[in-house]
Amino acid sequence: MGCCCSGHSEAKETNLPPPQFGKDIKVLLKRQGWLGLDADFDVKDEENCNEKGEPGIWLLMDAVGGIFDSYFDYYLKYRATGMEDSIILGCCNMKKDYDYMWNKVTYAHQHYGRRFPSYNERNRRWVDKAVSAKWIIIRRARLFDGTPGPNGEKQHKLVGWMQIAGMGTYHRHYHRETWEERRTRKDKDGNETEYWVTCTDGFDRSDTDVKDFRYKMKSYMTEFHIQFDDVSSGSWLTSDKLIFQATRAGDGMPLFKVTSNGKSEAQLQTFSQSDPVSALLAAFGISLKMEPKEYKRVCSGYCHAHISLDSYPGQFGGFGPTDAEFEQMCPTPNLSQPAAGFSYGVTAEAIPMAMPIVTAVPFTPIPTATPVFNAIPVAVPLETPAIGVQTAYDPLPMATPVVAQLDPSLQGEVVTGETIDVAGAVPYQPPIAQPYQPGAMAVAQPVYA
Repeated sequence: MGCCCSGHSEAKETNLPPPQFGKDIKVLLKRQGWLGLDADFDVKDEENCNEKGEPGIWLLMDAVGGIFDSYFDYYLKYRATGMEDSIILGCCNMKKDYDYMWNKVTYAHQHYGRRFPSYNERNRRWVDKAVSAKWIIIRRARLFDGTPGPNGEKQHKLVGWMQIAGMGTYHRHYHRETWEERRTRKDKDGNETEYWVTCTDGFDRSDTDVKDFRYKMKSYMTEFHIQFDDVSSGSWLTSDKLIFQATRAGDGMPLFKVTSNGKSEAQLQTFSQSDPVSALLAAFGISLKMEPKEYKRVCSGYCHAHISLDSYPGQFGGFGPTDAEFEQMCPTPNLSQPAAGFSYGVTAEAIPMAMPIVTAVPFTPIPTATPVFNAIPVAVPLETPAIGVQTAYDPLPMATPVVAQLDPSLQGEVVTGETIDVAGAVPYQPPIAQPYQPGAMAVAQPVYA
């Protein structure tokens, strides 16, 4: 389907059986469409190639959503040869309903002024505003299995969730000048007529700096560490090869490893300790939809929308549930993984009899003395302060945003803390900070009356 809005599509028929618990998979996820502009992804099995050595299409990662949705939902679908309709194996809900943002303004100014008129210019006024803030932003996604609800709901049983949490700084500097300028024009007889036109000039610059980010995942009542291999990948901002690895918390057993270009392709290998469906959904979401460059783009949008130029130093803002609130809102059921068999929602009766369940060795133990992944230090999870509340500690002690300096040519014309208009000066009235309710949307309050 297209990249603006997309409905449900059917997976292509395949002679391969669906993914099974306790059985490893090695696949290539590749975006469909001409020049890779489609929103859907083909899942190709690299262990079953055709005569040309190309992996065959196995599953479909179907993007579903409308033009007004905050993000797509991605359904993993399977259709065996002879089946009319695809089977939904699982879903990754990536809508922004449960995202979180906390911010604190560290610097702000709002300066207004006007220049003396000249022969060719009059009514020249200018405004100069700047704001700097530090922030914590969490992008979240929920994982569902393929079990339909009693009324046919496609997202019925929540089996886990994943998130990327990061912190950084935001800076924005806005300057605008308006004036009337004298112009002359000649008519057809050569007579000159003077007239005035309104002119504007200025700039609006912003910068969002991501200081650090950390991934976290929970599936089937089990927590997993997801780490970005910056040693092998290089800089996340410029590299076209992003490597992520996931291990089970506590014993370090491998879940998956994925190598992605961050745009249209990803190579994934899961291990027998994992549910291949939730591992595939998580790897897809992290490596292609929640990868660092996309996360920075989301953070830039959130900062621009929720950190106002009319803020005052020390103002708090944000939106969304904290980690504790999110886990209460989206509890995962006490559901354990089966030892072997097809994924949830896929019954043996639904598959052609020519495809019996392949017996797999469930959860093959890996000796702890033989690590599968190179050890990467696990980052300490970020704290999520309540929105609009002064914290007992500084969540971002290293954040020191750059302060915008007013142009020296305007220093003699500015009246700090006052708005100049034709009627006279309006004195600055600092607003009274009101505590926000946790999870509520924070609305920036104007500085000037």
